[in-house]
Amino acid sequence: MKSIISPLILSITQIVGCHQETNHSSNAEDFDKSILGIWTDGSTENASFRIQKDSVFDVEHFTTTKYVQKEDSVLFYYEEGIYPTKVYKTHNDTLIYEVRGLKTKYWRFKN
Repeated sequence: MKSIISPLILSITQIVGCHQETNHSSNAEDFDKSILGIWTDGSTENASFRIQKDSVFDVEHFTTTKYVQKEDSVLFYYEEGIYPTKVYKTHNDTLIYEVRGLKTKYWRFKN
C-alpha cells in the first residue's frame, strides 16, 4: 500500500470539490464532458494529468485514480481514503481546482 499520495493527485483531488457557475439544467453533463482531456500546470513541457470519464491518469507517476462527480463536487477514491474537491472551469481551455482553500490553475494541454 502506498503511504504517500503524489502531490499531483492531491492537487487534482482538491479540484474535485469545485463547481462551475452555470444554470443547473443540463449543464452538469456539459461540465462533465468539458473537463475531459489532457491538462498541464505549465511547470514543465509535459502534461500533468488526463481526465477520463471515470478516472484521472497522473502522467508523472503513471497512476490512475477513480472519481465520481456529484452535482458541483468530485470525489476521488484513493487507497488512503476519499477526497472531495471543487473544480472551476473558467474557459474552454482553463481549469481551476481548489483543495482546502488552495487553488491551482491548469491549461488544456496542446502537443
